[in-house]
Amino acid sequence: MPSDSSQTVEKALEIMDFMAMNGSPMTVREIASSSGVSTTSAYRILAALNAKDATRRLPDGKHVLGSRVLRWAATIDHYPTLRMLAAGPMMEIRETCGMETVGLYVRLNNAEMTCIEVLPGMHSIQHVERRYDAIPIARGATSLAFLSQSAGRYGEGTVRQYLLNLASGIRPADIDTTMTRIAQVQIQGFAHSSGDRVPGATALACPISSGLTTSAVLTVSGPASRFRPELTGKWGGSLCRGAAQISAALSDHASR
Repeated sequence: MPSDSSQTVEKALEIMDFMAMNGSPMTVREIASSSGVSTTSAYRILAALNAKDATRRLPDGKHVLGSRVLRWAATIDHYPTLRMLAAGPMMEIRETCGMETVGLYVRLNNAEMTCIEVLPGMHSIQHVERRYDAIPIARGATSLAFLSQSAGRYGEGTVRQYLLNLASGIRPADIDTTMTRIAQVQIQGFAHSSGDRVPGATALACPISSGLTTSAVLTVSGPASRFRPELTGKWGGSLCRGAAQISAALSDHASR
């Protein structure tokens, strides 16, 4: 007969497996009812998992998988094609955008994104994102790029409601301004932010698309002092050309 400890481990794995399949932040009651454990057990198991960073509690009380799971997942390359097809354009973007840092982001779930690849800038002072950290899709150029694609697919009203439903610590201070910036991304092709998420850092971001869904977002970032206004359009254009090249390569690969 299985011991109490082995049963607890089995329940913890069942909870994590269901959270991974669901993909969206979930309440304790949702996790309990869907994974077949009692609410009391779910609270106890999630507390232990949160303490070990295997799961994480968001400000609104919902839970997602934690960075420890992402580090485990990082040992298996889930994006080999994307990484390979993005390598050349990312190197070219770094060359044409002042040798600043170039990043590649994908969605983790409906509320978060993560950086899966980065080419560090060639300056003594630079901004480099840690790979596989969970980042809320709410602030900054990368978020705007993801949200612009969501607005194009699901409508601006859905994106506005999504932002309104975020916890106050994550939600943008001015939803109307954010929606205007999202619309601008759809027009000019790339997003621009300075200090929105990382103080002192400026970023440009462009969606990489394949069909109707956003596969990833390509970024160039660095200290705000080096992102002079006259360079924004030039570097944004380089970023868009690189993203388009990756998008075309992804579509071509999928059709084979």
